[in-house]
Amino acid sequence: MAVEIGKAGKSVREIQEKLFQERRKKAIPIILTIIPVILIICTYIITIFITGKINLFYLLGALTIYGAIMLFIKSTGKNIDKLIKTEQNYKQGAEAEEEIGNFLKQLSCDYTILHDIEYQHGNIDHVVEYKKGEKIFAIETKSHKGTVTSDGTTLYINKYPNKKNFISQATSNAVWLSNQLKEKTGIKKFVIPIIVFTNAEVEIDIKTKIKQVHVVHKKDLVRKILWLSKQ
Repeated sequence: MAVEIGKAGKSVREIQEKLFQERRKKAIPIILTIIPVILIICTYIITIFITGKINLFYLLGALTIYGAIMLFIKSTGKNIDKLIKTEQNYKQGAEAEEEIGNFLKQLSCDYTILHDIEYQHGNIDHVVEYKKGEKIFAIETKSHKGTVTSDGTTLYINKYPNKKNFISQATSNAVWLSNQLKEKTGIKKFVIPIIVFTNAEVEIDIKTKIKQVHVVHKKDLVRKILWLSKQ
């Protein structure tokens, strides 16, 4: 079994947890404002029941307070909805990185796996080293759904290029890692960039490269690494 260093998806899980805590903080004021609304409505109903009369002044005041509170709830609710969506995206990303971490465990003891390497421009999801640097892979995990294709230069998801350029991201990660290794060892090492999709169908030949970046489905990842290790 490969030597494993670090925990897959750790930084993404930490962001997800921060978003959850932020969402919970925003939800508390909504809960606290709902209670007065219920009390106002109940008090008004009881007053009508006891007196048999509708107090117009009290009714207008109650409606004004109710309206203000509902506007606050609506505004805060929109922010919470955004947080929930973002939190779910990070959750999906973390699960994808964890899944790929489990796939990489299939590699033999000739490999060392490092997870979640952070640097000033982001992080590298997984770094795989073969035989103490004979081959090095920088793996970027993507949890997008749909169909992945390419025209040889651009990556498409469901026939559209993604807003974030995954090819540039993977290349930048590999170049940064290569430069770091040269600084520490004095030896220039070419780092092989790989993008792996966990949920999308990848309609790109396993031997095809897009600007030196390999793009694969999760089921082909280990096979791809083994094949490239022998090249």
